[in-house]
Amino acid sequence: MDTLFDANDSCDTGPKNYLEPNFQYLNRSARPEFKEARRIIQTWVDRYPSQLKDDWRGRFTSDNNRHHYGAFFELYCHEFLLRQGYSVEGHCIGDASRSTAPDFLV
Repeated sequence: MDTLFDANDSCDTGPKNYLEPNFQYLNRSARPEFKEARRIIQTWVDRYPSQLKDDWRGRFTSDNNRHHYGAFFELYCHEFLLRQGYSVEGHCIGDASRSTAPDFLV
């Protein structure tokens, strides 16, 4: 997967606009803390199971903040488990009708 965030040469350090989706603000902000957050998130995504990345990316970049936060939490949990020394595999995507499938096999 290529980079998650756009190449950002923006100098916009202003606040998030009213009703602006969280991913859009994270993607456009020139604030140093957001630049660092983008760098960290990208390193986590690079370690995320490849078979899950397309679905995950769609949720993380969604204009729906609930999907965005859910995808971030999933990425965070994956990184946490890796750092604890566990082997983590992605779930089988074969049966789309099963919304109760676990995200990972640890």
